[in-house]
Amino acid sequence: MAALSKSIPHNCYEIGHTWHPSCRVSFLQITGGALEESLKIYAPLYLIAAILRKRKLDYYLHKLLPEILQSASFLTANGALYMAFFCILRRGLLTIYMANLATETLFRMGVARGTITTLRNGEV
Repeated sequence: MAALSKSIPHNCYEIGHTWHPSCRVSFLQITGGALEESLKIYAPLYLIAAILRKRKLDYYLHKLLPEILQSASFLTANGALYMAFFCILRRGLLTIYMANLATETLFRMGVARGTITTLRNGEV
């Protein structure tokens, strides 16, 4: 078990981002791709949920877009932080755990300070 937390004898280009040798370029590409995919996931999901719940026009004009962006930014940050920590730490399993923990901690700090509002029944 201790061997999983040790450094890998290869660099991050050989293991993590094999499509480009630069960590910065790979980070930007992962972030852009994660944002694009998260918007593809959450936009239809929230729109269908709003239609099925028969929301009023005010919801579509003022609340739908912030909810989509909040969820998409969380998923984007998760993907971006994964790549950033992977290149910095080069400890794959620890990176996955810490990326999830870091985004959850940032979210909880934002909720505690009132800068982020939670979704009803959103806690799992």
